[in-house]
Amino acid sequence: MIQKTKPQGRDGIRKTDTAAEELLRFSFRYFQNHDELCPKTYSDNYTQKLAERLKELSNWTVRRFITRMEGPVKNHKINWGDTARLEGFGDALPSELRESEAWQFSITRNEHGRVHGFFIGNTFYIVWLDCNHMLYSN
Repeated sequence: MIQKTKPQGRDGIRKTDTAAEELLRFSFRYFQNHDELCPKTYSDNYTQKLAERLKELSNWTVRRFITRMEGPVKNHKINWGDTARLEGFGDALPSELRESEAWQFSITRNEHGRVHGFFIGNTFYIVWLDCNHMLYSN
């Protein structure tokens, strides 16, 4: 099946018409090693747990992620007013992406913190790995 795509934006990313029905993909293109949120080192099994969660979510459609808040995954939009970073992603993103709707999901139910990012099409762009859940430490 050939999929129609919209023209590339300034960021070079194609936006598909059917993104909500597509499986999630992940990118670290805009990842920021933010000192307050992303520590210099992670716990011994952090990367294994992160990989397991990314693998699991890779079987979800975008629609499932954005419409069904599932307990263990704790997936939801980020309301910057409820966080320690009222300015949102701020300088972590190019200016044309700063107004993107922010989302988060947990790596495990009660450990390993959260992953924060945004969508373009069916790709979730990971901006911060907040392993100590510092975004909500206000």
